[in-house]
This record gives sequence, structure tokens and C-alpha cells, in this order.
Amino acid sequence: MAIEIAGCRAVVVPTDALRQQWADAAAVFGLALMPVSDPGDYDKAGYVGCVATYAQVARGAGADLLRRTTRQSTVAILDEIHHAGDKQPWGDGLVYALESAVYRLALTGTPWRKSPSQPIPFVDYDSAGKVKVDYPYEYGTAVADGVCRGIVFDVYEGEGRWVDCGVIKSATLGAE
Repeated sequence: MAIEIAGCRAVVVPTDALRQQWADAAAVFGLALMPVSDPGDYDKAGYVGCVATYAQVARGAGADLLRRTTRQSTVAILDEIHHAGDKQPWGDGLVYALESAVYRLALTGTPWRKSPSQPIPFVDYDSAGKVKVDYPYEYGTAVADGVCRGIVFDVYEGEGRWVDCGVIKSATLGAE
């Protein structure tokens, strides 16, 4: 099953591990995304797009290469976007590289950055500095949809003991 999206696809992630995970997950749906490790990977033949890290896009030729690659109609997915603050190297590189992207999907599982001096690129804020979202998909809905697991806090009772610098210490579990 292939996803029908016109143009190039670009995914930007915070870590090398996520770069490979995104490429692997896209392949399941028939999307060949190249996990960028060399400059030639941004527009490598045989791929419909690439997956790069924020650090790759922020330094050296990465922003120029992604900008060149995305000069055509582009869908950009920005995973864990809260890592990219404007006027910060990752945010500045991201803005330069993807300013012409036709569509941008910004994802995060972490509360949005609220620092007025470091707004997140491509994100609109209201007068109180709160992020204005186009579509909220929140934790409760994700649990109900089976996309996320519910958080469970098990209560344990008893006594725990450990050695700290040669001294035996203990505490009652469940006590404040």
C-alpha cells in the first residue's frame, strides 16, 4: 500500500535512531525515504524523500542541500518539533531549509516551548504566547484510538533497602 502524496517528502527528527525508524516505518507504506548520512543522500535517486536530523539541517551544507531538495512541492514532517527554537541553530536551519515546503506537519509528545525569545519555527502563537494548533491530537484521544498506551501507576508497599557509599539505607515504599 503506497501513500499518494505529490512531490518530495522531508522528515526532520532530533536523533539518528529516529532517522532510521522513520525511514523503516515509511517503507512499510511503500514510501522510500533515505536516512541522510552523506551529503548526496538528500536527493538520492530511487527515493521520494529523505529523513535528516535537526543537527544535520542546522550545520554545514545540510540546510542548503535540504532547501535545494525541497524546492519542488514538499511535504515536511517535523518530528519532536519542540527541539527547534527560532533564533537557535536548529530552528534557524529549519526555517531556511523548509520555508518553501507546501505542507508542514509538526509533531511533538512534549509540551510546546513557551519561551517568547525562542518560538518554534512555523508555529503560530496567540497574544498570551500559547500555541495555536490546526488540529489537536491529544493523549486521551490517542489512548482511545489505541495509538498510545495508557499510563498506569502501580502502588507498591513494603520496605526497600540499598547500599549508599557503604551505608545501608532503607525506606518504606508508599510513604511520602
